[in-house]
Amino acid sequence: MEGYDKHVRNARITLYEVAGLFLLGLFLIKDMEDVAGKIMTAILIGLIIFVSLQIFNAIADPSTR
Repeated sequence: MEGYDKHVRNARITLYEVAGLFLLGLFLIKDMEDVAGKIMTAILIGLIIFVSLQIFNAIADPSTR
């Protein structure tokens, strides 16, 4: 991992910024009742896909944890 510290730090900062913008967008939505179900569905589907990819990666290449 040597030599990648700056890149990892920049990626981490970018992810925090994107998460902040996403949360800001959630607070700015006027009709929260109409879109709350859609937002939760999208987050749940994204989480399921992420976990599935992590499990697939662990099975395909067990040396990468």
